[in-house]
Amino acid sequence: MRRYVFFLMISCGAAGAFLSCNPRPASEQEAARDSNEVRFKQKSDKSVAATLERDALFAVDAAGSGMMEAELGITAVDKASEKQVRQLGDSMAHAYTAANAALKNIAAKKNISIPAVPADGNILRELRGIKGAAFDDRYLQQVKKMHASDIELFKRYISAGKDSDLLRWAILRLPVLEQQLEYIKAVDSTVMQQRRTY
Repeated sequence: MRRYVFFLMISCGAAGAFLSCNPRPASEQEAARDSNEVRFKQKSDKSVAATLERDALFAVDAAGSGMMEAELGITAVDKASEKQVRQLGDSMAHAYTAANAALKNIAAKKNISIPAVPADGNILRELRGIKGAAFDDRYLQQVKKMHASDIELFKRYISAGKDSDLLRWAILRLPVLEQQLEYIKAVDSTVMQQRRTY
């Protein structure tokens, strides 16, 4: 019996060491990045692989953020107290769903792995747990921040990206993102003004 317990302890220790040396990706986004990195390094020389990885990394980041924006929009339709915030959420959900579908098609043609879930589940869980004015404020703050970040992501890719299909998609999306950011700011300003008059 002691031998069996000793063997079991050694086996568990070895398994633990193996798992700690081979950690799983923390998110589906990281898993997609890792998958692309391995795929492109196997098939290409170093300079080509680096270019493909840069294109793939943009696709992964844009997809994760896009799914997040779509889900946040759907949540806003359900949870927001102000009509303008619900309308904004509905607009974002539709726009991002269409953009995400186009990106998914490009990624499939290029054999690029992209995540199937939004980038940050914690933010979604937080926003799904609140409603009313608190939701409106947090949602508007979050989408302003995400749009500003996405605009920078798209600008960087447009200046350095190589894949013609991804570049075309990014070039068409960038002015839309900039217009959406102005729309979000206008809604935010309107909501703040309305609250002052209550």
